[in-house]
Amino acid sequence: MQVKLICAKCKKKYQAEVHQIFVLFDPTKAIKELEKKREADNGSIAFVNEVRCPHCSSHLYQVSAELSITLIAALLVQSAKIKSPNSDLENITIAEPMLGLLGKKMPLKEGKKILDKELKRNPTDPDLHLRYGCLMRWLNLYDVAIKRFLLAIKYNPNLEFAYYNLGQIYYAREEYEKAYPLFSKILTLSPKQERMKEILTETRIYLSDIQKRWRS
Repeated sequence: MQVKLICAKCKKKYQAEVHQIFVLFDPTKAIKELEKKREADNGSIAFVNEVRCPHCSSHLYQVSAELSITLIAALLVQSAKIKSPNSDLENITIAEPMLGLLGKKMPLKEGKKILDKELKRNPTDPDLHLRYGCLMRWLNLYDVAIKRFLLAIKYNPNLEFAYYNLGQIYYAREEYEKAYPLFSKILTLSPKQERMKEILTETRIYLSDIQKRWRS
């Protein structure tokens, strides 16, 4: 699905190809906000794949009027539980605007504050860096996410989920030479673990696809 965005840094418009959009705020308030501002910050909307300005490489964006109208339509359709014939609207999901962290649920931005605080206390905790990296992916701050996943691996070289998340970012960026060894590492760490069964299946698909791209 092609969406029109406005870079929050250089203010230029551009089109981005996205697979799925999650609206992370209260749908009753979302329509008013979108109608009034025609924009949303990185804590309000999340894309499954990376969004980056082609002009200045910033991850920060504002929603264009065109996308704003599409999001409003999707919110109205989903709120009324009507099945839409428009395939674009089917790619937009209202998500609970909360993050599960430390046994609590909180807004995404609150989660960042808590993780910053916890990492000051435990700067070498790999799980905290992993959680931080995952949160940054949700907020479309991929460069920050990469740094956190690398730190998670540094402090725990056996942390499969850090390899997996980092591999997905490089795969999406078509940096296959970086993604391949990360996915390969997962297979050596968790060849028989039941909890990793689904991720292992997806990992083999990624590896197979990269090999096909290299051969072509």
